[in-house]
Amino acid sequence: MLSGMRKQIMLTGLILLIIGAGMAIISYHEVYQGTITASSFTNPSGNEWISNSLNVTNDSTISVIGNGSDFYLVKTSDLSDINQTNVQSLAIKPSANLSIAGRTDKEYFNLTGPYSVVYFGAKDPAILYEVIPSSGNVVSYGLLLISGGVLALAGIIVIIVGAILKRKI
Repeated sequence: MLSGMRKQIMLTGLILLIIGAGMAIISYHEVYQGTITASSFTNPSGNEWISNSLNVTNDSTISVIGNGSDFYLVKTSDLSDINQTNVQSLAIKPSANLSIAGRTDKEYFNLTGPYSVVYFGAKDPAILYEVIPSSGNVVSYGLLLISGGVLALAGIIVIIVGAILKRKI
Protein backbone atom coordinates (compact mmCIF):
# COMPACT_ATOMS: atom_id res chain seq x y z
CA MET A 1 0.00 0.00 0.00
CA LEU A 2 2.80 2.40 0.84
CA SER A 3 4.55 1.71 -2.44
CA GLY A 4 1.39 2.87 -4.25
CA MET A 5 1.53 6.05 -2.20
CA ARG A 6 5.17 6.62 -3.25
CA LYS A 7 4.17 6.25 -6.88
CA GLN A 8 1.35 8.75 -6.45
CA ILE A 9 3.67 11.25 -4.79
CA MET A 10 6.28 10.90 -7.53
CA LEU A 11 3.62 11.06 -10.25
CA THR A 12 2.20 14.23 -8.68
CA GLY A 13 5.70 15.72 -8.63
CA LEU A 14 6.24 14.81 -12.27
CA ILE A 15 2.92 16.38 -13.27
CA LEU A 16 3.79 19.59 -11.38
CA LEU A 17 7.21 19.65 -13.03
CA ILE A 18 5.78 19.21 -16.54
CA ILE A 19 3.02 21.81 -16.06
CA GLY A 20 5.42 24.31 -14.47
CA ALA A 21 8.08 23.86 -17.14
CA GLY A 22 5.43 24.16 -19.85
CA MET A 23 4.11 27.41 -18.36
CA ALA A 24 7.61 28.84 -18.11
CA ILE A 25 8.55 27.87 -21.67
CA ILE A 26 5.32 29.22 -23.17
CA SER A 27 5.57 32.53 -21.31
CA TYR A 28 9.23 33.00 -22.27
CA HIS A 29 8.42 32.25 -25.91
CA GLU A 30 5.42 34.62 -25.97
CA VAL A 31 7.46 37.53 -24.61
CA TYR A 32 10.44 37.07 -26.89
CA GLN A 33 8.79 35.88 -30.13
CA GLY A 34 8.15 39.46 -31.22
CA THR A 35 11.30 40.94 -29.76
CA ILE A 36 13.64 42.59 -32.23
CA THR A 37 17.24 42.41 -31.04
CA ALA A 38 20.26 43.76 -32.90
CA SER A 39 23.72 45.20 -32.40
CA SER A 40 24.59 46.44 -35.89
CA PHE A 41 25.41 50.07 -36.61
CA THR A 42 26.17 51.98 -39.80
CA ASN A 43 28.84 54.64 -40.02
CA PRO A 44 27.49 57.43 -42.24
CA SER A 45 30.39 59.80 -41.55
CA GLY A 46 33.33 60.39 -39.24
CA ASN A 47 32.78 58.99 -35.79
CA GLU A 48 28.96 58.86 -35.93
CA TRP A 49 27.33 55.44 -35.60
CA ILE A 50 23.60 54.89 -36.17
CA SER A 51 21.48 51.81 -35.47
CA ASN A 52 18.71 50.44 -37.62
CA SER A 53 15.44 52.32 -37.28
CA LEU A 54 13.28 50.89 -34.48
CA ASN A 55 9.54 51.29 -35.08
CA VAL A 56 7.64 51.19 -31.82
CA THR A 57 4.10 51.58 -30.59
CA ASN A 58 3.17 53.12 -27.26
CA ASP A 59 2.96 49.73 -25.56
CA SER A 60 6.45 48.63 -26.60
CA THR A 61 9.70 48.98 -24.70
CA ILE A 62 13.10 49.90 -26.16
CA SER A 63 16.09 48.60 -24.24
CA VAL A 64 19.64 49.76 -25.07
CA ILE A 65 22.60 48.18 -23.30
CA GLY A 66 26.26 49.09 -23.74
CA ASN A 67 29.59 49.85 -22.13
CA GLY A 68 29.64 53.39 -20.82
CA SER A 69 26.69 55.70 -21.33
CA ASP A 70 27.59 57.72 -24.43
CA PHE A 71 24.77 56.38 -26.60
CA TYR A 72 21.48 58.08 -27.22
CA LEU A 73 18.00 57.32 -28.55
CA VAL A 74 16.73 59.91 -31.03
CA LYS A 75 13.78 60.23 -33.37
CA THR A 76 14.82 58.88 -36.76
CA SER A 77 13.46 62.08 -38.34
CA ASP A 78 16.05 64.08 -36.33
CA LEU A 79 19.08 62.11 -37.56
CA SER A 80 20.05 64.71 -40.17
CA ASP A 81 20.20 67.38 -37.43
CA ILE A 82 22.23 65.35 -34.94
CA ASN A 83 25.90 66.01 -34.25
CA GLN A 84 28.19 65.34 -31.33
CA THR A 85 27.52 68.71 -29.68
CA ASN A 86 23.70 68.69 -29.81
CA VAL A 87 22.91 64.98 -29.45
CA GLN A 88 22.28 65.27 -25.71
CA SER A 89 19.70 68.03 -26.16
CA LEU A 90 17.85 66.15 -28.96
CA ALA A 91 18.03 62.72 -27.33
CA ILE A 92 15.01 61.08 -25.72
CA LYS A 93 15.38 60.85 -21.96
CA PRO A 94 15.27 57.23 -20.75
CA SER A 95 12.42 56.11 -18.49
CA ALA A 96 14.97 54.03 -16.54
CA ASN A 97 18.74 54.33 -16.55
CA LEU A 98 20.65 51.55 -14.79
CA SER A 99 24.40 51.08 -14.47
CA ILE A 100 25.81 47.75 -13.35
CA ALA A 101 29.49 46.76 -13.50
CA GLY A 102 30.35 49.36 -16.13
CA ARG A 103 27.41 48.49 -18.39
CA THR A 104 24.55 50.92 -18.88
CA ASP A 105 20.98 49.81 -19.55
CA LYS A 106 18.63 52.53 -20.76
CA GLU A 107 14.92 51.65 -20.94
CA TYR A 108 12.36 53.68 -22.88
CA PHE A 109 8.59 53.33 -22.44
CA ASN A 110 5.51 54.90 -24.05
CA LEU A 111 7.14 55.94 -27.32
CA THR A 112 5.51 55.86 -30.73
CA GLY A 113 7.17 56.00 -34.13
CA PRO A 114 10.64 55.33 -35.54
CA TYR A 115 13.71 55.82 -33.35
CA SER A 116 17.44 55.17 -33.77
CA VAL A 117 20.34 54.68 -31.38
CA VAL A 118 23.21 57.11 -31.98
CA TYR A 119 26.78 56.75 -30.75
CA PHE A 120 29.84 58.91 -31.35
CA GLY A 121 33.19 57.12 -31.19
CA ALA A 122 36.18 55.91 -33.19
CA LYS A 123 34.97 52.33 -33.68
CA ASP A 124 31.79 50.29 -34.03
CA PRO A 125 30.14 50.34 -30.58
CA ALA A 126 29.43 47.26 -28.50
CA ILE A 127 25.79 48.19 -27.95
CA LEU A 128 22.80 45.85 -27.96
CA TYR A 129 19.39 47.33 -28.66
CA GLU A 130 16.01 45.66 -28.64
CA VAL A 131 12.32 46.37 -28.99
CA ILE A 132 10.10 44.33 -26.70
CA PRO A 133 6.49 44.55 -27.90
CA SER A 134 3.50 45.02 -25.63
CA SER A 135 5.15 45.87 -22.34
CA GLY A 136 1.81 45.18 -20.61
CA ASN A 137 1.99 41.59 -21.83
CA VAL A 138 5.57 41.33 -20.58
CA VAL A 139 4.30 41.80 -17.01
CA SER A 140 1.54 39.21 -17.46
CA TYR A 141 3.85 36.68 -19.05
CA GLY A 142 6.49 37.46 -16.44
CA LEU A 143 4.05 36.44 -13.72
CA LEU A 144 3.26 33.28 -15.69
CA LEU A 145 7.00 32.58 -15.99
CA ILE A 146 7.49 32.97 -12.23
CA SER A 147 4.45 30.79 -11.47
CA GLY A 148 5.70 28.12 -13.87
CA GLY A 149 9.13 28.20 -12.26
CA VAL A 150 7.61 27.81 -8.78
CA LEU A 151 5.44 24.88 -9.95
CA ALA A 152 8.43 23.20 -11.61
CA LEU A 153 10.50 23.64 -8.43
CA ALA A 154 7.63 22.25 -6.33
CA GLY A 155 7.46 19.27 -8.71
CA ILE A 156 11.17 18.58 -8.25
CA ILE A 157 10.82 18.78 -4.46
CA VAL A 158 7.83 16.40 -4.48
CA ILE A 159 9.74 13.93 -6.68
CA ILE A 160 12.69 14.06 -4.25
CA VAL A 161 10.34 13.49 -1.30
CA GLY A 162 8.86 10.48 -3.12
CA ALA A 163 12.34 9.11 -3.80
CA ILE A 164 13.36 9.52 -0.15
CA LEU A 165 10.21 7.71 0.98
CA LYS A 166 11.09 4.87 -1.39
CA ARG A 167 14.49 4.39 0.19
CA LYS A 168 13.17 4.31 3.74
CA ILE A 169 10.75 1.51 3.06
